[in-house]
Amino acid sequence: MKWIAIISEGESTTAKHISFKLQKLFLRIGFQSKIIYINTRNWVTDDDLTVDKNSFSVHENGQEITFQCAYIYSEGIKTKGYIQGYLSLMDIPYISSSPFATMLTTNKFFCKNYLKAFGIDMPDGLKINKHHKVTPSEITDKIGFPCIVKPNIGTDSIGVEKVETHKELEHAIFSLLERDYEVLIEKFIEGREITCGVFRQDESIQTTPVMEIFQHHESFYSYNSKINRNNSKQTPADLTSEQLSLCQALSKSVFEILELKDFVRIDYILQGNTFYLLEVNVTPGMSERSNLPEQLKEMGIELDDFFHQMITAQ
Repeated sequence: MKWIAIISEGESTTAKHISFKLQKLFLRIGFQSKIIYINTRNWVTDDDLTVDKNSFSVHENGQEITFQCAYIYSEGIKTKGYIQGYLSLMDIPYISSSPFATMLTTNKFFCKNYLKAFGIDMPDGLKINKHHKVTPSEITDKIGFPCIVKPNIGTDSIGVEKVETHKELEHAIFSLLERDYEVLIEKFIEGREITCGVFRQDESIQTTPVMEIFQHHESFYSYNSKINRNNSKQTPADLTSEQLSLCQALSKSVFEILELKDFVRIDYILQGNTFYLLEVNVTPGMSERSNLPEQLKEMGIELDDFFHQMITAQ
């Protein structure tokens, strides 16, 4: 039986819960798996086995278990392209995009500037770090209020704030620079929260139905909104047929431009008839309540079948 490595950089309760659910899913579709935590120098499995990095294997009860495929689930510094590079060098198939594509997409500033050359619309923004600081007035002259302050590298809306005054701006930047090297500041665009999934199926690129996310208590899709589920979703979104087609065509185009692999989720703000790209997530959440699985379900695709296809395609 083929062994799958579920690679996780986090050991939070949520991360462990979802990883264990993935283990059960893989077993249902005929694959054994182990969760591998790579957040320390020594990689260990969920049952405390040490991973041999020279062979990407573990020893259990006198037997060597070699992983034939890896699924990179959670995001962190090491899963933003580094682990993909290791697996590529080891010639081990994995479900994720290439090292370069992963690093590019998770660096929001670089990704957006790269896509600008292809005519992709996105909010105006600028990047600052601990060695390159600008004054709040310089920021507001270019971006204006309200604006969004977020980590340049990262997903899940962690650390994202909407600010409307110089005082809020200074506090948000200071707070982020305390724990993140780079901060991205973007113009806040009032509009509708839209997301679309893209995945490879055989030799073709498929897009999911477009989803709209409605906020109940906040003006943007914040981390608290996601975690506390202070939102509702509609799939397919109540858009015109032209808007739906435009969003799916745009998502497919971004997937192709960035030479992405397997599956991603792309987030937008729709203002008028313009889709402003917010983020390309190459490791989207894949629990039953996550956006992409809900979109797949609308297509009649169950997670078991989806992952079986992804694993066998590697």
